[in-house]
Amino acid sequence: MTSGFLQHQKIFVFLVIPLFLGILLLAYPADYAYWTQFLWMLPVAFAIALIVNTLGISGAALFVPFFILLFPLFAEPLTAVQSIKTGLITESFGLSSSALAFLAYGLVDKKLAFYAIAGALPFVIGGAFLTSLLPQSVLFIMIASLLIVSVILVLFKNT
Repeated sequence: MTSGFLQHQKIFVFLVIPLFLGILLLAYPADYAYWTQFLWMLPVAFAIALIVNTLGISGAALFVPFFILLFPLFAEPLTAVQSIKTGLITESFGLSSSALAFLAYGLVDKKLAFYAIAGALPFVIGGAFLTSLLPQSVLFIMIASLLIVSVILVLFKNT
């Protein structure tokens, strides 16, 4: 079953959007304008996905800066919490897609992957809740610090 799903996952991806939108519209019919106000994002997201997949990089590399820098110019501004949660959600979908592709080619040590997911999941959930409790300035300092540490690790990595 898994290999059949992986072979036809593009069909699943194309069907998820109208299915999800249909469920939302059926569940909350009075909020039609609310759920459809950002449909203009579909071609934008498709273009970004096409670019990142062509380049072979993570979708979050362009989606997260788009949501933080450009999206507020065309829609309502995002708070720091919303930006962080959007980044986490975007990265989660990107990592899931990559994981499915690696599984399809048999490149995953399944036991190690299970332990990595089991170890990371509590931190992801805790981080999502923590963003609601901390002030924006603390969140920005934490993110900036982690980015600086990441850059230093990449610069001084022994190859």
